[in-house]
Amino acid sequence: MRRALTLAVLTLSTSALAQPLTTSFVYQGELRSAGAPITTPHDVRFSLWDAPAAGSQVGPTLCIDNLTPIDGRFSTPLNFGAIFTGQRLYLQIETRSDTGLNCANTSGFSTLAPRQELTITPHAAYSITSGTATSATNATQLNGQAASFYTNAANLSAGTIPDARLASTVARTNITQTFTGATTFSNASNSFTGNGAGLTSLNASSILSGTLADARLSSNVANLAAAQTFTGVKNFNAAPVFNAAGSPFSVAASGVVTNLNADLLDGQHAAAFALTSHSHDAAAITTGVFADARISGAFPRLASTNTFTSLQNILVATNNVLELSSSAISGSWLNLENTSASGRRWNLISTGSGSTEGVGKFLIRDNSSNLTRLAIDSSGRLGVGMTSPGAPLDVQIASGQTLQFRQDSGLVPGINVNTSGANAGVMRLRNAIEVWPSDDATRAGRVDVRNTSGTSTIALNGATGVVTAQGISGEYTGTGSGLAVYGVRTGNNNRGWFGGWNEGGWAESPTGTGFVARTTTGSYALYAERNPGTTPANVNRGWFGGSGEGAWAESDQGNGIVALTRGLNAAAVYCRNDAGGRALFADGVAAVRALEILGGADLAEPFDISGDPLPGMVVAIDPNNPGQLRIAHTPYDTAVAGIISGANGLSPGMVMRDDTSTLANGSHPVAMTGRVWCYVDATHAEIRPGDRLTTSATPGHAMRVLDEARSPGTVIGKAMTPLAKGENGLVLVLVNLQ
Repeated sequence: MRRALTLAVLTLSTSALAQPLTTSFVYQGELRSAGAPITTPHDVRFSLWDAPAAGSQVGPTLCIDNLTPIDGRFSTPLNFGAIFTGQRLYLQIETRSDTGLNCANTSGFSTLAPRQELTITPHAAYSITSGTATSATNATQLNGQAASFYTNAANLSAGTIPDARLASTVARTNITQTFTGATTFSNASNSFTGNGAGLTSLNASSILSGTLADARLSSNVANLAAAQTFTGVKNFNAAPVFNAAGSPFSVAASGVVTNLNADLLDGQHAAAFALTSHSHDAAAITTGVFADARISGAFPRLASTNTFTSLQNILVATNNVLELSSSAISGSWLNLENTSASGRRWNLISTGSGSTEGVGKFLIRDNSSNLTRLAIDSSGRLGVGMTSPGAPLDVQIASGQTLQFRQDSGLVPGINVNTSGANAGVMRLRNAIEVWPSDDATRAGRVDVRNTSGTSTIALNGATGVVTAQGISGEYTGTGSGLAVYGVRTGNNNRGWFGGWNEGGWAESPTGTGFVARTTTGSYALYAERNPGTTPANVNRGWFGGSGEGAWAESDQGNGIVALTRGLNAAAVYCRNDAGGRALFADGVAAVRALEILGGADLAEPFDISGDPLPGMVVAIDPNNPGQLRIAHTPYDTAVAGIISGANGLSPGMVMRDDTSTLANGSHPVAMTGRVWCYVDATHAEIRPGDRLTTSATPGHAMRVLDEARSPGTVIGKAMTPLAKGENGLVLVLVNLQ
């Protein structure tokens, strides 16, 4: 709503001759909207500023709640307090229609312009208290200074305050005083002078430097340089050292002194004394060597054969826990034997130059049967059941029969099955799996799984020297219902086959996807074609996952795509564009028997519109730009063209454009007919369903037709929802240009 303040008169509230003036004055004004006086309740806010525009506010903001003008006029007292000091001030006024909000809520106010300068009348109150007076009973300044200047001790720059004017809590040097609080000395040396007589309650922990004389110490304090007698028990946490000549200390007690540890007695170490009635700690024996006869037979000795009758653990801090070494050419042997029933004797052998198995091998030998069970040669080859492995892993299954894990020259690792020295079969992993009946890959009876390098990936037909081009090949030569290739997943009964009775291929799933096709670089993920070879040609083809489309279908003579549904509420073809663009595009004539539009309710054409257009605004033909529109801003405009579609979430139902023409295209869909939401100004009259609407002076807003003589050619349509008088808002409009 637009308001205009057309009259403002300022008067004092009372006569200055009758009684003392106050700071209150009366403001009179007049409110109009679009030239018509306002008579409805309004909330009005007043504030003073030090400039006609911008600037700073002076004093409080006053708010008058529910002020009701009479024929647009009103009068109200204002009191900003004692803020007038002779400066120029400007009154700012804000108004809003009363909606039930009180003055504590500041939303919805509109500021009237310009601010109005106050006349001399409010400033007259300033003369009651003189700003500066050499002699006055009430002066804001004395000798050019405010009263607060004389109450601030910092402004005393000369003279001395007498002792009588000082508080008793102020410390003075010429009288005796008692300090009831802690006193801190902050001078450089933290000291004071005097003889100290009479000082009491001093805290010794605060003495941080200097040395107390011996005479100032109590006789109970131990003195290093004096002979003293300890009358109490003393515990030394550190070993004391006595350096005095003669006896370093003496014990006058008649009893036994406990915990006394003397390193030397009569010049001899305590370990030199032995009494039969006294047990010495073996740790005191620090020299000499015990003879073997003096050592218990339970101690193992290096130069003797030892038998351990209990479990022994070897615990050392290095990685060489136990080392056995021998220079015998027959090897170094370690024997392990269990003597219980059916126990056996095993040998761990490091072979020497005279060993029949060869030098430099590690053997695990069954001594009870005189057979080598495991051998590792110097090349790291492991033999099971043999002493000379011929492969990294060579397992002897029986005499003359071995299973070798090996890598032959030029080939990838494989598993060879040998019989009497010759290969009985080979299985290798060569980017695939190869299972051969012998070392010759062309021999009959092979089963090959190969890669795409030119060899077959699977060949199960036992052919000789045949390399098929198929990844997987299968053949059914019967006439029944058999399948060439069949596969099933029993967990959920997903199954499929090739070479069926009536179909080349079939895939089905009761719970998931029946068939999946995917490519990352190929032309199509899935391609299908029907070509009967007739004349004229009638080839039907299609694919999924093409290079530029998800699906494609074409036919020389028939329908490219046929879609059918029998569901009442289902769609035979469903299209969607998650990016917001076109979900369906017909490059040609689109023929339908019936067309139902579900996403909008109007027929629109796109236009370019000058200014700042918004959905819901009323627009008119722009005479300066052919084929374009402008925002309507004149009442009863015969150039009115329509309403911009899309306001309040109601999208256009159908948009007609010509992409090849600049005069039949644009960025904003404008409704030509149908239902849209429209901005309406109901300042002068309420809007009722069925009212005809035309353009108004409010840019982009419609209003109710009140002047029938001016309405022909300017009517946009009819209102379908109401709007109260005095409000601006959206109204649902049935567009019907007249």
